[in-house]
Amino acid sequence: MCQLACNWGIVLCELAACSLLSLVILFLRARYPVDYVDHGASTAAALCTGIVIADVRDPHSLIAPMLRNWFLVRIGRISYGLYLWHYPIFFALGIDAYGPIAAPWIIAAGWAATAAVALVSFYVIEKPALRLKARFTLIRNHGDEVKVSHPGP
Repeated sequence: MCQLACNWGIVLCELAACSLLSLVILFLRARYPVDYVDHGASTAAALCTGIVIADVRDPHSLIAPMLRNWFLVRIGRISYGLYLWHYPIFFALGIDAYGPIAAPWIIAAGWAATAAVALVSFYVIEKPALRLKARFTLIRNHGDEVKVSHPGP
Protein backbone atom coordinates (compact mmCIF):
# COMPACT_ATOMS: atom_id res chain seq x y z
CA MET A 1 0.00 0.00 0.00
CA CYS A 2 2.87 2.37 0.84
CA GLN A 3 4.40 1.67 -2.56
CA LEU A 4 1.15 2.69 -4.27
CA ALA A 5 0.87 5.86 -2.16
CA CYS A 6 4.53 6.74 -2.82
CA ASN A 7 4.05 6.22 -6.56
CA TRP A 8 0.96 8.45 -6.58
CA GLY A 9 2.91 11.09 -4.66
CA ILE A 10 5.65 11.06 -7.29
CA VAL A 11 3.13 11.15 -10.14
CA LEU A 12 1.26 14.02 -8.49
CA CYS A 13 4.51 15.93 -7.97
CA GLU A 14 5.47 15.48 -11.62
CA LEU A 15 2.00 16.48 -12.78
CA ALA A 16 2.08 19.55 -10.53
CA ALA A 17 5.47 20.62 -11.88
CA CYS A 18 4.18 20.27 -15.46
CA SER A 19 1.00 22.10 -14.51
CA LEU A 20 2.89 24.98 -12.93
CA LEU A 21 5.04 25.30 -16.04
CA SER A 22 1.91 25.12 -18.20
CA LEU A 23 0.29 27.93 -16.20
CA VAL A 24 3.34 30.14 -16.71
CA ILE A 25 3.36 29.44 -20.45
CA LEU A 26 -0.40 29.98 -20.63
CA PHE A 27 -0.07 33.31 -18.83
CA LEU A 28 2.67 34.46 -21.19
CA ARG A 29 1.27 33.15 -24.48
CA ALA A 30 -2.54 32.96 -24.35
CA ARG A 31 -4.40 35.80 -26.01
CA TYR A 32 -7.47 37.09 -24.23
CA PRO A 33 -10.29 36.44 -25.09
CA VAL A 34 -9.57 34.40 -28.22
CA ASP A 35 -7.59 31.55 -26.66
CA TYR A 36 -9.73 31.48 -23.53
CA VAL A 37 -13.02 31.26 -25.43
CA ASP A 38 -12.12 29.40 -28.61
CA HIS A 39 -9.24 27.16 -27.52
CA GLY A 40 -10.11 26.16 -23.95
CA ALA A 41 -7.39 28.11 -22.15
CA SER A 42 -9.73 28.66 -19.17
CA THR A 43 -10.30 24.93 -18.82
CA ALA A 44 -6.57 24.22 -19.07
CA ALA A 45 -5.84 26.88 -16.44
CA ALA A 46 -8.47 25.44 -14.10
CA LEU A 47 -7.16 21.88 -14.47
CA CYS A 48 -3.54 22.93 -13.96
CA THR A 49 -4.47 25.02 -10.93
CA GLY A 50 -6.38 22.07 -9.42
CA ILE A 51 -3.37 19.79 -9.85
CA VAL A 52 -1.04 22.34 -8.24
CA ILE A 53 -3.46 22.73 -5.29
CA ALA A 54 -3.68 18.95 -4.86
CA ASP A 55 0.11 18.71 -4.79
CA VAL A 56 0.61 21.61 -2.38
CA ARG A 57 -1.66 19.90 0.14
CA ASP A 58 0.79 16.96 0.27
CA PRO A 59 3.28 17.40 3.16
CA HIS A 60 6.11 16.20 0.89
CA SER A 61 5.31 18.61 -1.94
CA LEU A 62 8.30 20.00 -3.80
CA ILE A 63 6.27 22.89 -5.21
CA ALA A 64 4.94 24.22 -1.89
CA PRO A 65 8.30 25.67 -0.77
CA MET A 66 8.61 27.51 -4.11
CA LEU A 67 5.16 29.02 -3.59
CA ARG A 68 6.20 30.17 -0.09
CA ASN A 69 8.80 32.45 -1.65
CA TRP A 70 8.67 35.86 0.10
CA PHE A 71 8.01 37.72 -3.17
CA LEU A 72 5.07 35.49 -4.12
CA VAL A 73 3.67 35.77 -0.60
CA ARG A 74 3.84 39.58 -0.81
CA ILE A 75 2.11 39.51 -4.20
CA GLY A 76 -0.55 37.31 -2.62
CA ARG A 77 -1.10 39.88 0.15
CA ILE A 78 -1.93 42.61 -2.39
CA SER A 79 -3.48 40.34 -5.03
CA TYR A 80 -7.00 41.63 -4.45
CA GLY A 81 -5.77 45.18 -4.99
CA LEU A 82 -3.97 44.09 -8.17
CA TYR A 83 -7.19 42.48 -9.39
CA LEU A 84 -9.30 45.47 -8.40
CA TRP A 85 -7.10 48.25 -9.78
CA HIS A 86 -5.59 46.76 -12.93
CA TYR A 87 -8.64 47.23 -15.13
CA PRO A 88 -9.28 50.94 -14.51
CA ILE A 89 -5.56 51.72 -14.81
CA PHE A 90 -5.16 49.68 -17.98
CA PHE A 91 -8.31 51.26 -19.39
CA ALA A 92 -6.99 54.75 -18.61
CA LEU A 93 -3.71 53.93 -20.37
CA GLY A 94 -5.54 52.59 -23.43
CA ILE A 95 -4.52 48.98 -22.89
CA ASP A 96 -7.42 47.05 -24.37
CA ALA A 97 -7.75 43.26 -24.29
CA TYR A 98 -9.84 43.32 -27.47
CA GLY A 99 -7.79 45.79 -29.51
CA PRO A 100 -4.26 45.82 -30.82
CA ILE A 101 -1.48 44.90 -28.42
CA ALA A 102 -0.10 47.97 -26.66
CA ALA A 103 3.58 48.85 -26.65
CA PRO A 104 5.56 46.90 -24.04
CA TRP A 105 6.52 50.08 -22.17
CA ILE A 106 2.84 51.03 -21.80
CA ILE A 107 2.03 47.58 -20.43
CA ALA A 108 5.00 47.79 -18.03
CA ALA A 109 3.84 51.26 -16.92
CA GLY A 110 0.34 49.87 -16.39
CA TRP A 111 1.61 47.07 -14.15
CA ALA A 112 3.90 49.44 -12.24
CA ALA A 113 1.03 51.87 -11.64
CA THR A 114 -1.25 49.00 -10.67
CA ALA A 115 1.29 47.67 -8.16
CA ALA A 116 1.78 51.15 -6.67
CA VAL A 117 -1.94 51.80 -6.30
CA ALA A 118 -2.51 48.29 -4.90
CA LEU A 119 0.22 48.83 -2.29
CA VAL A 120 -1.23 52.18 -1.25
CA SER A 121 -4.76 50.78 -1.03
CA PHE A 122 -3.47 47.79 0.97
CA TYR A 123 -1.81 49.97 3.62
CA VAL A 124 -4.40 52.79 3.63
CA ILE A 125 -7.65 50.79 3.27
CA GLU A 126 -7.23 47.02 3.63
CA LYS A 127 -4.96 46.79 6.69
CA PRO A 128 -7.00 49.29 8.75
CA ALA A 129 -10.19 47.50 7.70
CA LEU A 130 -8.75 44.15 8.79
CA ARG A 131 -7.77 45.63 12.16
CA LEU A 132 -11.29 47.01 12.54
CA LYS A 133 -12.74 43.62 11.58
CA ALA A 134 -10.66 41.95 14.30
CA ARG A 135 -12.23 44.26 16.89
CA PHE A 136 -15.72 42.97 16.09
CA THR A 137 -15.15 39.24 15.82
CA LEU A 138 -17.92 36.79 16.58
CA ILE A 139 -17.09 34.50 19.48
CA ARG A 140 -19.00 31.23 19.74
CA ASN A 141 -19.71 29.79 23.17
CA HIS A 142 -20.19 26.09 23.73
CA GLY A 143 -23.93 26.65 23.46
CA ASP A 144 -25.83 28.37 20.69
CA GLU A 145 -25.13 31.90 21.93
CA VAL A 146 -23.06 34.21 19.80
CA LYS A 147 -21.45 37.22 21.43
CA VAL A 148 -19.81 40.09 19.65
CA SER A 149 -16.41 40.92 21.01
CA HIS A 150 -15.65 44.63 21.00
CA PRO A 151 -13.61 46.92 23.19
CA GLY A 152 -15.31 48.81 25.96
CA PRO A 153 -15.69 52.60 25.99
